[in-house]
Amino acid sequence: WTMSGLQKATMLALVKESLPPGVTTTNATRDSMIECSTALITLLTSEANEICEEAGKKLIGPKDVLAALDKLGFAKYKEAAAAALAEFKTTEKARQTSRAAERKKRASIDQEQLRIAQEQSFAEARRLMEEESSAAADGEASAEASKPDFDDLDMDGFDSD
Repeated sequence: WTMSGLQKATMLALVKESLPPGVTTTNATRDSMIECSTALITLLTSEANEICEEAGKKLIGPKDVLAALDKLGFAKYKEAAAAALAEFKTTEKARQTSRAAERKKRASIDQEQLRIAQEQSFAEARRLMEEESSAAADGEASAEASKPDFDDLDMDGFDSD
């Protein structure tokens, strides 16, 4: 299993975040940590999948991952994983609530702006129609005035054949 650039960048950020201030690592150490993390995630995912298959489920859930920790001998990390999950759920719920409120706010502002823009468009359309009607009326009068009057022409001497 290989990591894409984004996944590697995420893992590098996690490694850096986990180290005490002022502590650095070599590239080889970081790469090794990333490979170990990848292997652990793959192992944990595989075990959680087996737990799901045994239960006849097709979707791996948080409880399956916690059970996989137990089964793989990482029970001491189960409490920390459950706490991280709870924190994630709280943060995610707050973020979704905030996004929903922001969308609602934008929607109400957008509706008012759309109404104003529509009224302006209608007013502009009315103005253009009135100008065209006026120009057409003026054009008809001017065209009528500039039309040659063929009735006054002397057509004697011209054959109509």
